Amino acid sequence: MTFTGLRRISDASVEPISLTEAKEYLRVDHDDENSLIEAMVRAARINCERETRRAFVSQTWVLTAAEFPARGLALYNPPLISVDSVEYRDEDGAWQTLADTEYEADLYEEPARLMITGTQPGTGTHRDAWKVTYTAGYGAAAADVPEDIRAAVQLILKSLYEREEDGGTLHDAASRILNNWKIPGEI
Repeated sequence: MTFTGLRRISDASVEPISLTEAKEYLRVDHDDENSLIEAMVRAARINCERETRRAFVSQTWVLTAAEFPARGLALYNPPLISVDSVEYRDEDGAWQTLADTEYEADLYEEPARLMITGTQPGTGTHRDAWKVTYTAGYGAAAADVPEDIRAAVQLILKSLYEREEDGGTLHDAASRILNNWKIPGEI
């Protein structure tokens, strides 16, 4: 495994399912549980993102790596929207930023792969010699998320809301939908 760390530094600003949509789906016609339902929507989204190894609504991630392999760095939680910065520690340990003309991302691969286009700079022997900040997701709006993924989030939400005892049928249905979107391998 090439990377040494992967951390979300900003979460989605909206959920793929709005409170209004969630309440309609759950057939809730009061406001007493709004906070609970919003928390459950977030939990359902995170559950589905983990299962697929994807980001649904725009979020920012930082990947750190000890080295930059010749085949490039995989940028997890696709789809990739943008590479915001690529930094490295020089041989003295000071952080340097690569110009955006010195790297490119292969967007056709999932996860996307970041490649150095010129000569790779020398780095020290730091565990975090490379730091890549990037934005991933289908877009900034709930409507940008594919409909079947949104449907899977709703199924998990319903399972959570109804406190499905065995975790069974609704989770199974959501998993079958999400199988079409899973990124193979391990992170």
